[in-house]
Amino acid sequence: AMPCSVAYLDPLQRIWAFAPTSGFLVTARAYACSAVAANGLVIVIGGVATGGSVLSSTEVADPAAYNFSSGPALTTPRASASVLVSPLTGDIIVIGGYAGSISSKSPLNTIEVLNTTTMSTWSTTHPYGTLLVSRYGFVGAITADGRIFVAGGFGVGNTAIATIEAYSPALLTWTAVQSLITPPRFPVGGLLGFSAMFCVCRIAAPRWTKQPACANVPTTPPPTTTTTTPTTTTTNTTTTTTPKPNK
Repeated sequence: AMPCSVAYLDPLQRIWAFAPTSGFLVTARAYACSAVAANGLVIVIGGVATGGSVLSSTEVADPAAYNFSSGPALTTPRASASVLVSPLTGDIIVIGGYAGSISSKSPLNTIEVLNTTTMSTWSTTHPYGTLLVSRYGFVGAITADGRIFVAGGFGVGNTAIATIEAYSPALLTWTAVQSLITPPRFPVGGLLGFSAMFCVCRIAAPRWTKQPACANVPTTPPPTTTTTTPTTTTTNTTTTTTPKPNK
């Protein structure tokens, strides 16, 4: 059976602990996504049910109360989606994923938005439009100024995707940007600084590999160069002169 349990991290003691049974999920689910809203509420979104069907249900909890309850349902059931929280509005943004079932996946390019002030309904009427490529199992990131990046994942026929898309809040459009070197499988990632994105993934075999960008990095430190500064010694000499006698 699929577990409903929930574990929390104590950042002070740096340990994980299971919530009491009252804090378990209402519905057991896999391949769900989750986010922490600006108001501190935790929301678990979609996923796959025990029988393999994709869920539209969500659950919301106050971490202090350890108690999940049913939240607003998605307009489209989805699993393996990416969820982001807008730093500008606080809205929760769910991107892509797949519908159907775990054995018959239908990749999505649609986006849904939840206003966390009302927490009432998911909206498909928003400025984010739709992805250029339907995908699931990908990584998403959002910058402080509201730009969104999605990378990798899987498309139709479980085909791995190497493309990256970027959303501009100024232009209200998605644009294809530089692709990844190798299509990643279930990547994770985030932002470095203001807009640089990093992506960590399993390519094919479950091992780390050195990429070409790292090939020229020396494996040993360079030799130490010793610089000698010349020293100057000054010697004070006293000369005594004996006067000659008068003839």
